[in-house]
Amino acid sequence: MYRQQKNHFDSNAPRESIPDRIVSISKPYVRPIVRGKEVKNVEFGAKCNNIQVDGISFIEKLSFNAFNEGTTLECRYTSKKQLKLVAWNIKTPS
Repeated sequence: MYRQQKNHFDSNAPRESIPDRIVSISKPYVRPIVRGKEVKNVEFGAKCNNIQVDGISFIEKLSFNAFNEGTTLECRYTSKKQLKLVAWNIKTPS
């Protein structure tokens, strides 16, 4: 954290953002996520993608860094199809 701040202030561009900025000493894995909301435009914590099949939620991706949900859309669709097949096979008696 000290090294990040020192490099930031020693550089000639103090308004430049710091990649993978550490914002907490006790939780160094937490990163700021810019949301662009009216009340809080920056949030801290995990970002999670869920898949819901027959009322059961599955965590597809959990990350403390910001990510674009659109990049995992195709993978989420195939995961949901596979989970639905597994759930259907469990429900049907053999």
